[in-house]
Amino acid sequence: MSHQVYSLWILLEGHPEPILLDDITFNLKRDANLSDLAPQLVNRFSELAQKNKLDLEFFNFDARTEKLLRDTTLKAVEQDTSAGKPLVVRYPLTDNTSKKPYAEWTPKEVLKEILHDQYSEIGAIPELDIAFHYEVSSNEATARNYINPFMVDAVAKVRSKYPSTRLVVEEDFDGSRGYGRLDYVIYCRDLAILISEAKMFEIQKGIAQNLVQLHTAAEKRKRKLDESITDPPIICGIVSTGNEWRFILWSGLPENPTIKISKPYVCAFGGDMREAKEVISIIVRILQSQASVLAPQDEVKDEVKAEGIDDEK
Repeated sequence: MSHQVYSLWILLEGHPEPILLDDITFNLKRDANLSDLAPQLVNRFSELAQKNKLDLEFFNFDARTEKLLRDTTLKAVEQDTSAGKPLVVRYPLTDNTSKKPYAEWTPKEVLKEILHDQYSEIGAIPELDIAFHYEVSSNEATARNYINPFMVDAVAKVRSKYPSTRLVVEEDFDGSRGYGRLDYVIYCRDLAILISEAKMFEIQKGIAQNLVQLHTAAEKRKRKLDESITDPPIICGIVSTGNEWRFILWSGLPENPTIKISKPYVCAFGGDMREAKEVISIIVRILQSQASVLAPQDEVKDEVKAEGIDDEK
């Protein structure tokens, strides 16, 4: 049995500053590790008092997408951490008692629990002016058939300049308030920048569902980048039947978002496809504005134009 004392800089994710714990002690026959550290943190920090020690996750300050193994020794951690690069501790933001599948959220619940009664109804949310910021429907499977070409074409255009942009279909998503499978999610540098929900007729229900999905994306963005109040995440959502398209702008932290929703954009699939081109142009501009901030600068290629569907030669 050996008496071990460690000094570690600890940052509870979401907090502005790390804390130095210089008296972390153990009496063990082996070197203490992160699994041994977890119960001590639960006892020391009021924010963790109601958390299960098994819920804690540990990350290097500069690599928050890869969890540290719980058998990582504190001797190794102590050598790699400092006030500038503390050990990051991630923990559940809320209890799971109010967590449920995205599809089960109603507009009324979203207005109250996610948007904190800022708006009386979905229709009262301020309109998003797409220009300023940058007839098909039988079932959701059919809606996806029409939505898919829009998403694929838009991502292909943006990838020509920002190669880290990628489209994932039917992605499992899990946050503090909701979980489920996303119809479409577009990533840049492994951060969700746009989430799309295919709905049959219930656009209001789809908007509510998408807002909870954006809440999850904002949580993940906050945790990965440790963004502050002065630099809040901006994430976009789309709800579409294939015929009607609504664009949602989420700006701010999960607990205090600002929301705007665009007017309906209706696509008539025929003639010169003008409406379809406009929708793709909007998606491309949204992706470009996000990728220009998040993409590594050494990957950026020549400029790409948000020109919609390619014209026939």
